Amino acid sequence: MDLEYHIECSLDMLEVISGSERQSSAVIHRYCNSESMGEDQKLPERFRTIRSAGRSLTLRFHTDSSITARGFSLQYTFSLPNPKQCGFNLHSLAGGFIQSPGYPLNDYLNNTNCLWDLQVPTGYHILITFEYFDIAQSIDCKNDFLKISEEHQSRAIVPLRSYYFYFDHESPGQKLCGNKLPSPIRTESNRVKINFTTDSRKTAKGFKLRWEAVCGGAVFRNNHATQCDYLIDPEVQPGITQIVTLKVLDFDLD
Repeated sequence: MDLEYHIECSLDMLEVISGSERQSSAVIHRYCNSESMGEDQKLPERFRTIRSAGRSLTLRFHTDSSITARGFSLQYTFSLPNPKQCGFNLHSLAGGFIQSPGYPLNDYLNNTNCLWDLQVPTGYHILITFEYFDIAQSIDCKNDFLKISEEHQSRAIVPLRSYYFYFDHESPGQKLCGNKLPSPIRTESNRVKINFTTDSRKTAKGFKLRWEAVCGGAVFRNNHATQCDYLIDPEVQPGITQIVTLKVLDFDLD
């Protein structure tokens, strides 16, 4: 892949969209990477493969009137359902259910590796509720496990265009196993990765969970006659200039 790089991916871009819809809310990922440039412009490994949740994906390639580059090349395949080939990438507000291969009729198979990449529009969070959970117990869940990790990704240019920031981080996530139903999980970000991995030893019935997009935030209004101060204080790192960018979504004062 060699596209004109831009921190906001707003010039030349390749968009991969869930289904056949052409809506920005269904964009799984927007590519504007260049393999020939620096490390920050290269395509991250976790975005090199996308597996659809349904029968179709939409690819939309857009270029502007300025710089050009070599372009991109990709490979696609059509496949029938396979118990060992599970998982998908999805950007949606609809929510849905995820379950281990074989559930509820059969136990899951050995040597299985499933990855579900879920994303909801910016401003929403993801609520995960377990309906059934039975994964073979092991010390520190090192054999069979379900791991839920959050993707934190932000990019922006400040109004003066003197600085820009690009933040891309995946939280390590906690491994889950055993037969105790986990508590509901509400994410801080709008994107999660759910990884189900099994080894060659024991098996069990598996799991079923429901996921949904929910709204909310960390800062709330105060209805009382009170002055409120909110401090946003990023961790200081030597030699790195840090900025804070606020985006006001709604504003209504007396």
